[in-house]
Amino acid sequence: MTKKPWSTQELDKLIRLSSECPPVVIAKELSRPVTSVRKKMREIGVSYVTGEQWKKVRFNI
Repeated sequence: MTKKPWSTQELDKLIRLSSECPPVVIAKELSRPVTSVRKKMREIGVSYVTGEQWKKVRFNI
């Protein structure tokens, strides 16, 4: 499997979405595997919203 390099635009979008969406949603937006998104977030020191937090905010639970 060939690793696709991260573009500046993808990194910007990753950082922007990390405060709003869980890695699963970000992975779909960027057309990348969830594992790659999580790994990149760890590498650049970005935290993310969990699925439960996202559901509560999104659906006002």
